[in-house]
Order: sequence, then structure tokens, then C-alpha cells
Amino acid sequence: MPHSHIPKTDADISPKLLEEFYSHSLNYKASIFLLPEESGFEVNISLWRDSSEIQVPLWERIGGPFHVEKEDLAKTTAREHLELLSGERKDDKVSPEVLKWVKEYSGDENAEFLLPANYEIHAEDAPTKKHGEKNLKVKSLLIVYDLFVLEVDRNFWKIGTFREEDGSLTSWGKFSSLKAAINALGMKTEEKK
Repeated sequence: MPHSHIPKTDADISPKLLEEFYSHSLNYKASIFLLPEESGFEVNISLWRDSSEIQVPLWERIGGPFHVEKEDLAKTTAREHLELLSGERKDDKVSPEVLKWVKEYSGDENAEFLLPANYEIHAEDAPTKKHGEKNLKVKSLLIVYDLFVLEVDRNFWKIGTFREEDGSLTSWGKFSSLKAAINALGMKTEEKK
């Protein structure tokens, strides 16, 4: 009996997208692909390009491909390289107890402290020549529900958002505690008010 050969299609030989992770600014993403014939996983890091220099906005690969054998290792590789290439690194100096309290109090299980040194931060209420705002040094930077809570000094907190045009942060308000700043976000669950 002759052997019948069925040609492989593009779907059979192309990597299959399994999962994507985005940076907090949404300007970077990590993509995990299952390689053909389940031969492992590929991780790529991409940057969103949208400028007058290009005709069509697109995701440009800036890292990878990183090839790994197991899915859990692919996820770890994706998160680590996304943090590294986006500059949005976790602040490991914050105690796990503080982070746990923030997650419980805010109701955001994805809340995270990031390294503030990786960001250019502006205060809307202090005009200067650059961007019409003052550059601000902060001690800690917390992301909660896609907004930022910034510790400027003891008993001095501000709220901030990303600027899409340059990836910096703009901050406003003045709060006496982390709890007061989280309350000002208006994202807490009813029973915690």
C-alpha cells in the first residue's frame, strides 16, 4: 500500500502564540510562542513604534528570540526580559508585608512597587521650563490599577499617570500617607471605605 504524504500547511510549521505580557506603560510586550511539533517555546520582546518616521505603527522586536524547553521557564524568561528592556523593574527592597497590605487594601492583586530611578517624573504643580513642570525625585513608586502612587518624602505622597508621548510620569496632588493616596484613587472596594 503506497504511503500517502499530506503536505504541511503554514499552520503546522508556524509558531503558535500562547500568551502575551505587557509593560505598565503598554509600550513593551513579551510574546510566548509554542514552536512547531511542540519542540519548545520562543519568547520575543517588542516595542510599540508610532512616530512620524514610519508609515504604519507597529510592534518592533527588540529582544529575542529566546528559546526555552518548558512553558513555566518561557513565562519567567518573558517577564524578566520585559522588565529589563522596558525599564519597569520591581523594587525588591519593599517588604512582602507592605506589598501584601497594598494589594489587600487597594483591591488590586497586581499592584507592584517599581524602581523609581527608571522613570522621569514630573510634578504638575511646580512649573519650570522643561515640559512646564518640575522633575521630581521620589523614594518609592507603586502602580495600582494603572495609576502610580509616588512617595516623595515622609508623609508626602502624589498620584501619577504615564505620558504617552515620552513614557515619563506626570504626578499631581499631595497626600499625607500611602493609605490616603490609595483612597484618592477611588478604586477601593465598598467594604474598605
